[in-house]
Amino acid sequence: MKRFFNCMALLLISMMIVAQDIPVGMRMEVIEISQGDDEEFQYSIFQYKEENGNTGYYLSLIHSIELMGIIRGDLARSSLSHYDEVCLPMGATREEAQEKIESISELLNKAPGSTFEFPCRINNGADRLGQESTTTCTVAKRFLRGKLLVFSFESGSRNAQAELSKSALKQLRFGLKLDKKIHPGKKADIDD
Repeated sequence: MKRFFNCMALLLISMMIVAQDIPVGMRMEVIEISQGDDEEFQYSIFQYKEENGNTGYYLSLIHSIELMGIIRGDLARSSLSHYDEVCLPMGATREEAQEKIESISELLNKAPGSTFEFPCRINNGADRLGQESTTTCTVAKRFLRGKLLVFSFESGSRNAQAELSKSALKQLRFGLKLDKKIHPGKKADIDD
């Protein structure tokens, strides 16, 4: 319930801030949610303006690790943590982003162990998107949790993973639909 209220508060804030022009290299969040123990997995859909002026939607998948919690459990509430983030391009318009969410959701109907490759961009550490790369998506089945998608990617010099569950996809889909109702004619969707 707390997550629902946090999500609604973020949507209300975004409703009050109607940004017509996104600065180059800046993220404009559409929806952001988190799941897992201590909000281990975080997801967001955002608009991003490239240096060439093109604006697109991206799905951000973040896996957060509390570094102090690894050393001692009672230190897990500290602010020292590490984030691995991969961003999947979703298209130039909100409609394309909705279609992409639907196609990603359909992957959960595939057999466990099925793998797919997606184009992606890795966060460069300054909330800007780095070079284009690829991520491998594997359909996994977890005991008592059902199917989920596991995205494997290189973050710096190490391999990282981020999980995406069916419930997270539903919340992201709902957030896009709500954004469409709040901002029916976003300038970025009209210009592109």
